[in-house]
Amino acid sequence: MSNVLVADAASGLDTVEDIDLGWLVGDERPNVGRAVLQHLMHIAAGDCLTWENGGPAVHESYVETTTLQMGGGVGEILLYETAHPEPTTLPRRYP
Repeated sequence: MSNVLVADAASGLDTVEDIDLGWLVGDERPNVGRAVLQHLMHIAAGDCLTWENGGPAVHESYVETTTLQMGGGVGEILLYETAHPEPTTLPRRYP
């Protein structure tokens, strides 16, 4: 779904220089269930493939990377880099 949302947002732009994608997960949904927790453990363990300086790169997973301003009154949040498909699929369309 993230790839679809990025493509939709980017289609209205002349050029795309950067794509910052973040998910907010926390106390706002206290009953997330076992599958979500298993997924979090999976993407936070080991290294993650990402995109850096125009090409693929491997980073340590679940490391604090930057902050991102979130809407809805949430404000600025700390981001952790984790393994997920978007850092390797989005550059195919937006190098």
